[in-house]
Amino acid sequence: MNKFLYAVLLLSCSASVFGQIGLATANPSATLDVQTLKTDGTTSEGILIPNLTGDQIKSAGAQYTSDQVGTIIYASSIPTTADTKTANIIAAGCYYFDGSVWRSMGKINNTTVISYSTTVDPNILGYTPTKTATAGSAPASLPVGSGTYTKQGAVTFGTNGHTYAAYSGNANITWYNAYNAAKNMGGIWQLSPQMKSGNM
Repeated sequence: MNKFLYAVLLLSCSASVFGQIGLATANPSATLDVQTLKTDGTTSEGILIPNLTGDQIKSAGAQYTSDQVGTIIYASSIPTTADTKTANIIAAGCYYFDGSVWRSMGKINNTTVISYSTTVDPNILGYTPTKTATAGSAPASLPVGSGTYTKQGAVTFGTNGHTYAAYSGNANITWYNAYNAAKNMGGIWQLSPQMKSGNM
């Protein structure tokens, strides 16, 4: 009798493991169904995902392959030196892995990223940079148009080896505002891959 009961228990456990999972609900309606515990403000509700710095995400780069497509993490900071996989991590936020690179899960409106670099072809730029400042020594804040943009950090892209100082802000600016601000610093500006020109 004991052996029979043991076998029944094992079968029951297997059914629950391979079925849908519900947290705070006995009737899950998806593979994983997480319901609110309380709505009176006495508990912190939500799903807490892994929180990593940009450097930690970069150092684990080899662990993220096609098997990890769809993985979600929260980047608490940008990488000190970005590589191909982490090049899109330009601010703190939620990111997902698409099989090749990390991509932002959020949409940033009315925000332009200004990048400063002293390594550039003057024939393409239209002027010759004259300042000796580097991306690492670029100012912490920068007036652009009617707003002030804050330096987010220095990023080196593995694709071209250039180092940029990334700035972000919420003031509406024109293409010329951004171009002129970088020109006055003796560098260049780049629009982030995550931004669209319509948001400028």
